[in-house]
Amino acid sequence: MKKLQILAVLILSLFFVFSCSINDDDDLVDTYSGDDTDTATDTLPDSPTDTDSTDTTSDTSDTTDTNNDSSDSDVSDSGTGDTVPVNDADPTDTGDDQETPANDNDAQPVSDDDNDTNPGNDDQDISGLPECKFSNPTPCKDSSSGYVWSSKSSAAKYWNAAVEYCDTLDELGVAWRLPEIYELRTLIENCSGTQTGGTCQIAEGCVAFTPCHEGCDSCVGKESFYSKVGDDETLWSATKLSDDNLKDYFAWTLNFHGASFSYADYKATSGDDKYFVRCVKK
Repeated sequence: MKKLQILAVLILSLFFVFSCSINDDDDLVDTYSGDDTDTATDTLPDSPTDTDSTDTTSDTSDTTDTNNDSSDSDVSDSGTGDTVPVNDADPTDTGDDQETPANDNDAQPVSDDDNDTNPGNDDQDISGLPECKFSNPTPCKDSSSGYVWSSKSSAAKYWNAAVEYCDTLDELGVAWRLPEIYELRTLIENCSGTQTGGTCQIAEGCVAFTPCHEGCDSCVGKESFYSKVGDDETLWSATKLSDDNLKDYFAWTLNFHGASFSYADYKATSGDDKYFVRCVKK
């Protein structure tokens, strides 16, 4: 009789081990069966594609947050409504929505720092600026381009100093930078060859002297004003020429006396390659 009791206990033990091991999953601490890949400390039965190891919700692609967003790549938030996470410009928000970039409510992103954290850099703080024209040469907004322009520097500078001047300029409490040549070009008026939309080919995607300078017929010698803000000097741009034999030495300049494009040595620290600066708002 005693032998039969021992045999029965052994049979029951084997049955218990067999029944538990059939559905034994990879989870170390949860109480659910299934061949999922959850291997650390969560307590929910996740799908085989789940690589979460610390959350408490059965997500399919989230790796650190606590919400089950099936297509969420914004892993540090706590929101669940994101439908286009890849282009979310504010990855640390709690709403996790595809929204207007942080701190920027305007409709003109061209010259804004849309991803900044300082609302002082956005258009709502400079909405009262005058329109750029001859009688308003210091800080102004050009409605035709959307660009906001600083005052002109009081002295000519070498290129590196011009870059630093704009980067550190404290005017209106906003951030500035040295403009690209195609941005500076938007300030030309009354010269059909070189003003924006004219025959000159210099543009965002065309900054080599050859062939982009073709068609850039200046208005030197004609009696007129060629700058919307009254400039009559040569101004630096941030744009370096892209020609193989020029790109390591020269950056574009714009002479508003005749609305003519040229270039100068951006590495110079002495000599005549010093020009004035007008910054564009980031």
